[in-house]
Amino acid sequence: MVVLLIACLFSAALSPLSAFGAEPIRLGILAFPFKAQALAQWQPLTVVLKQAMPERDFVVVALSQSELNQAVESRQLDFVLTNGGQYVLLRNRYGLSSPLATLASNGNGHSLTVAGGVIFSRVGQSRITTLSDIKGKTVAAVATESLEAYQMQAYELRRVGIRLPQDVKLLTTGLPHDQVVEAVLAGRADVGFLRSGVLEAMVRDSRLDINQLNIINPQVFPDFPFQVSTRLYPWWPFAAMPHVDENIARHVAAALFKLEDNTAVTSAMGMHGFVVPADYRSVEDVLRELRMPPFEVVPPFTLQDVWVRYRWQTMGALLTSGVILLLGVSLLLMYRILAVNYNIVLLHQQKLQESEEKFRTVADYTYDWEIWEDPAGTCLYCSPSCERVTGYSAEAFMTDSGLLARLICHEDLPLWKAHYADEHDVTKVRKITKAHANQLEFRILHQDGEVRWIGHICYHVYDAEGRDLGRRISNRDITERKKTAEALRQSVERFRDLVESMNDWIWEVDRNGRYTYVSPKVETLLGYKQEEVLGKSPFDFMPPDEGQRVGKVFGETIAKRAPLIALENTNLHKNGRLVVLETSAVPFFDLNGKFCGYRGIDRDITERMQMLQALEEANLLLEKELVERKAAEQELQVVNEQLSILLDSLPIAIHRSRAEGDFALTYMSHNVVTVTGYEPGDFIEKSDLWITHIHPDDAPGIDSGRTILFEKGANTYEYRWLAADGSYRWIQDSRRLIWFEDGTPSYIVGIWQDITERKQVEEKIRRLNDELGERVQARTKQLLEAQEELVRKEKLALLGQVAGSVGHELRNPLGVMNNAVYFLQTVLAEADETTREYLNIIKNEIADADRIVSDLLDAVRTMEPQPVAVDVRELIGQTLRRYLLPSTMTVTLEIPETLPPVWVDAEQMQQVFRNLISNGVEAMAEGGTLAISALENRQEDTVTVHVRDNGSGMTPEVLAKIFQPLFTTKARGIGLGLVVVKNLTRANRGTIMVQSEVGQGTTFTVTLPAMHSSLKGS
Repeated sequence: MVVLLIACLFSAALSPLSAFGAEPIRLGILAFPFKAQALAQWQPLTVVLKQAMPERDFVVVALSQSELNQAVESRQLDFVLTNGGQYVLLRNRYGLSSPLATLASNGNGHSLTVAGGVIFSRVGQSRITTLSDIKGKTVAAVATESLEAYQMQAYELRRVGIRLPQDVKLLTTGLPHDQVVEAVLAGRADVGFLRSGVLEAMVRDSRLDINQLNIINPQVFPDFPFQVSTRLYPWWPFAAMPHVDENIARHVAAALFKLEDNTAVTSAMGMHGFVVPADYRSVEDVLRELRMPPFEVVPPFTLQDVWVRYRWQTMGALLTSGVILLLGVSLLLMYRILAVNYNIVLLHQQKLQESEEKFRTVADYTYDWEIWEDPAGTCLYCSPSCERVTGYSAEAFMTDSGLLARLICHEDLPLWKAHYADEHDVTKVRKITKAHANQLEFRILHQDGEVRWIGHICYHVYDAEGRDLGRRISNRDITERKKTAEALRQSVERFRDLVESMNDWIWEVDRNGRYTYVSPKVETLLGYKQEEVLGKSPFDFMPPDEGQRVGKVFGETIAKRAPLIALENTNLHKNGRLVVLETSAVPFFDLNGKFCGYRGIDRDITERMQMLQALEEANLLLEKELVERKAAEQELQVVNEQLSILLDSLPIAIHRSRAEGDFALTYMSHNVVTVTGYEPGDFIEKSDLWITHIHPDDAPGIDSGRTILFEKGANTYEYRWLAADGSYRWIQDSRRLIWFEDGTPSYIVGIWQDITERKQVEEKIRRLNDELGERVQARTKQLLEAQEELVRKEKLALLGQVAGSVGHELRNPLGVMNNAVYFLQTVLAEADETTREYLNIIKNEIADADRIVSDLLDAVRTMEPQPVAVDVRELIGQTLRRYLLPSTMTVTLEIPETLPPVWVDAEQMQQVFRNLISNGVEAMAEGGTLAISALENRQEDTVTVHVRDNGSGMTPEVLAKIFQPLFTTKARGIGLGLVVVKNLTRANRGTIMVQSEVGQGTTFTVTLPAMHSSLKGS
């Protein structure tokens, strides 16, 4: 672009030398918003004009509005480009020419030659919904001199009876326009005025969330891409000063019209080009109505004007006065009579003139298109509003009687002709009464090519003697009403289709509980047709006892005007079977707040109730199994007793040992051979044989058992002993301490009993008990999991129903409260510390509520991910930068630079890691270290990220439920954060696992697909 401009300037420099001798042509441009910006924007225009007229030089002068007025007044300029309002001012005061061309701006890819004004308020201000609601409110505008940002809006308000600035509190902010939006959002103003396109530009530059604003009196115009609240008015005109040669003006205009073909220059100037000049009379109407310059002063009415207007009346009065003077006293009485009559005539003339002026004022400024025809059908009067309705001027209709018939659409023309014939039929007109009005609706083709609906009504007008004076006709543009009616019809059809396609039964009852509407689904649920249900109450379809129960609950709910939530009730199907319904309803009221009845929905939960019944039966079965287990335990106890008797009958070995020293055996009975395989002498000869053959795991218990023996005098050991065949045998060793008469230990006697078989039986019984317990636990776990799955599905179903409405109903007030807190923090910046602390608490509470709403919405509707190649280091870095960590928290990162990118949705994965980091921070309330590491698995083409904290950790019971919806251990959570994490990770083709230990911390492991693996899969 710079090369193009240099080439143009170079070509201009090579023009004939005669060009240097001519006075340069000065182009005056209204600077908006800044002079430097305006000069840079319009400088390429001088190059284009120089190429078109090499013999002349051109200079761009950027001026403010006041400077432009002074430059035109002193004739320092040759051409002027400004807005429509200032053009009308300059044309009327200094004789500026008719527009040579109209500027076509570039609006979102459209060529725009018109602009409008926008009127808006903050979302949540329910008291400001129409133009009439603005009266008495604070209005913010850039300046009253701005046509697009003040005067257009003031003109619209004037038409509904609101006069600016008298009827509002006006707040002028000055440029830029952003200050108007800031004033409204901060609460300093209730309403804001802006030029069309400003809001869209702020949204495009991420300076505004458009959902925070509400457009008042929105207008829809085809092919106009911006929101607008007013009519559309022509864009900036390009005009010549009176002293400019006509030939130069014509060449300049031709160059302007060719400008749109030079896309390089128009792109540099941020415009589309110039088009045929528009009609700026609509702008003049706005300025006249508002008494803005140059129409701010009413012309004086002098005696000379009276003489010019009433010359002959005055001369007649003087002549009459002379005659009266000549007649003298004899004609004095007649003179007085004539004087009185003359005054009456003047009064009548004045009243007639005032009446005519009032008629013109009312008729010319009426919103509808008014016509007066004489009895022959000749148009006597046509109001200027016909141009708004049809695009054609009043003069066109006055001079062309057939114009209206040619505008009527072909399909409606026969209807119009029949109506016109009836209105001009003499035989029928005589029968028409004065109060008779004939109405008709038809379509016309507007001059801009748009089809518009016309509401036509005509009256026959009669004088005092009953003579027909013609017809008074009112034509109103009812296109918007027709569109609204069609939109309402389509909305009703969509509602009907939605209701009739639902699996649930939608209904409405009046204040007496009688059905006034039921959807066709009632026939599927209860077998009755709609007409069989209308007029009856819900209790007519219930068993008597159920009707009394539900009627009592419903009566208490109606008395409180409270919603009815998930009321289970049993109904009788037409074929006699029972149907269980779940009823939810809300009360509704008329415009005066009077209770009208309830609207609700019934869902068939018969199958769910059957599942619950099956669950109860399963619980009964479990109780039966527990009873059987108890019986089995009693039976095992009997077996143990019998086994004890059997074991007592087995051979035993009796032994004696010293009570001190090495506690060596001094005696062993012979049946020890049966127990151990060793001879009694072996134990006597080898004093360490007994102690060395004890199993190493059981040896430590011998010393502790010996201590008990000396304390209590008796003790029983059980240990494993290595028999002669190389096998360990379980030995029950019962010992008793024998004392001397002086109380000192004498010796120890005991009995060895082989309890190996008993131990084996006990082990088998233990295993059987463990297996039975495991079976019972498994069965119990299956039943509990089935019950939890059913409850979880019910929760998710209810969550899905309320999530949309909760998100919409809570987020708007949360946004308003957040703005209010921001405003209070700004206003109360110097307040005491306690006030600022409470404001911060409110702000944090709002943020927590907004997070809960976000989790709620994300849990029920996971958006389809938009995967791209994402660097893991950058992803974790952005997440940490957006999260404010406490000062007591330390973060360590171990993420290699050689990691391949992952193929995921960056926004969704940021939300995943933000939730995991937030959980880690909350787990380390007293501070700690959050360790984030990542590694690549080339075999599986994945990247694994570990988020580890050294916080309080989780028990196994909590760990098993953390991904279940609505489960939480937090005092302020709702149990959806980790559900969202799991859903988003799965949506991005990843997995998530968790390990935790109480007191040691928790580690979340997220595995994501690497970029090349995702490309292979796709």
